[in-house]
Amino acid sequence: MAGSGSAWCGYEWPADCERVEGTDEPIAQSCCVREPVADAGRCVWHADPEATDEKTVEALAEARVPDDIADRTSPAGELLDGAILRGRSLEDAVDFAGAILRGADLGDADLESADLTDAILYRADLTDAYLRSADLTDAYLRSADLTDASLPGADLTDAYLRSADLTDAYLRSADLTDASLPGADLTDADLRRADLTDADLRRADLTDADLWDADLTDADLRRADLTDADLRDADLTDADLWDADLTDADLWDADLTDADLSEADLTDADLFDAALTDADLSEADLTDADLREAVLNGVDARQADLSDVDARDAEFTDPPRTTIPLGRRHAAGGSRAGSLLPSVLPDPDPDLAVDPAAIDPGLLTSRDILTPADRRPEGANLEDAVLEHADLRGADFRDARLYQTDLTDTRINAETTFDSTTLYERRPDLDGWFANTTESTHEAGAWVHRRLERLHEDNALSEDARRFHVRKQEAERSHYARLTLAADTLASALGYGGRWCVLTASGALTRHGESVRRVVALSVGVILLSALLYPFVGGFASGAPGDGVETFRLTVGDLTGGDLAAGEVASTLARSLYFSVITFSTIGYGDLFPTGTGSRILVGLESLAGAVLIALLIFVLGRRTAR
Repeated sequence: MAGSGSAWCGYEWPADCERVEGTDEPIAQSCCVREPVADAGRCVWHADPEATDEKTVEALAEARVPDDIADRTSPAGELLDGAILRGRSLEDAVDFAGAILRGADLGDADLESADLTDAILYRADLTDAYLRSADLTDAYLRSADLTDASLPGADLTDAYLRSADLTDAYLRSADLTDASLPGADLTDADLRRADLTDADLRRADLTDADLWDADLTDADLRRADLTDADLRDADLTDADLWDADLTDADLWDADLTDADLSEADLTDADLFDAALTDADLSEADLTDADLREAVLNGVDARQADLSDVDARDAEFTDPPRTTIPLGRRHAAGGSRAGSLLPSVLPDPDPDLAVDPAAIDPGLLTSRDILTPADRRPEGANLEDAVLEHADLRGADFRDARLYQTDLTDTRINAETTFDSTTLYERRPDLDGWFANTTESTHEAGAWVHRRLERLHEDNALSEDARRFHVRKQEAERSHYARLTLAADTLASALGYGGRWCVLTASGALTRHGESVRRVVALSVGVILLSALLYPFVGGFASGAPGDGVETFRLTVGDLTGGDLAAGEVASTLARSLYFSVITFSTIGYGDLFPTGTGSRILVGLESLAGAVLIALLIFVLGRRTAR
């Protein structure tokens, strides 16, 4: 509108702004009526710097409308839409607090320590701008271009940066607390030690961003792209990373306690020594992730894909905890009573004791008292997770929930720790269990032991495989005992009871097919008991009828000083032992035979027991050899 000799600037917003496209949402229009500077045809704010020498910092500062007038003319702040300040060294000489700078050109401007509080910089161009320690609290920077801008130590608390372009921006140690950055482009941005507490980064692009030691506590990173991002030592406590892309991200020593990583993509992510306590990894993809020495206490990894992960020395359970007793030290000048707080103390101080007289009831609250549930550690929830080809050497899975976990071709070693008794067996009322399946916790325990038996076999850990086989059988025995007691029909009770009897007998006789020692001990016991009984229940004889038969019998009186000498008693017992051995082994040489009804019955029983126990011994030996 304006031209040479015009009485006012005439700059129109948004018509004269090249940064506003026709597809943009409707924008309130404005027209600049400031006095133009000489030879430029525009005011000092909108004049081309190359067209006039009057565009100085002093002139710009002087051109700002006083606050009392600005409040009356524009309730939102002074209108500086489309201002051309490219390359100007403004620093803090000009006060931009509350100014409206939509579409302004601040590219390469020096705004160190500038006050841009509440400024509206919609679609402003801040490319290569220097904003060190600038105050952008509550600034509106939607769709602004901050490519290569330098903002170290800047305050962007509550700033609105939706869809802003911060590619290669330098934001080291910047404060972005509660900042809103949904859809922002932070590719290659330097955010080291930046404070992004409670920041909104939904769908933000943080590809290759440097977030080393950044604070992202409670940050919203849903569906954000963090591919190749550097998040070493970053604090992501309670952060929401649902469906976020963390492919190849470096999360070394990062704190992801209570973070929501459900459905997140962590393929090839480096989580070495990361803290994932109580994190939600359900349905997350951790293929080829590095989880060495990571802490995954209480993590929920149901249906997660952990194929080919390296989880050596990872911890999937809480460490043992010791409760400090309430009391004071029995030393001179002892301290006041402490509270019942959990502490990791491998060797509790023996001098700590309860002194009731020293307890101040006012110091105790309900938070000071630890219940058994408080002291009980909760392990990782890995139900339905896929750990195919994972390296779990040295990992700690105590108290982990492993029902339906895929452990195909998983690598473990002797240092990999699993519970001897699963959490499912110890806690039949496991929280949320029956909401996911109709299987009982005892069935789940048996399934886990069966899978761990196979896993240890595949990794040539025979002794551990035997241990888990025994635990599997015991879990099934407990399951059938519960079903027998809960059966509503006699047929069901007999069916379940029969299975319980078979498993009970198997455990008693062979330790479920794993104990050679138990079978041998039972065999020796049967032989010795039979040898002791034969002379007293009818006796036995040697020789053949018609050739002279010698009968061997004993009574209780013979053992307490009867007619027989001690030597004869010993000889009879020795022959009885021989008779018992050949009867048990069914060799049956025929030189000895039972003479009484009782001894004949005993011969039949011992022969049957011998056949069964010898068969069991062969079975157990074959099973152990096969392993």
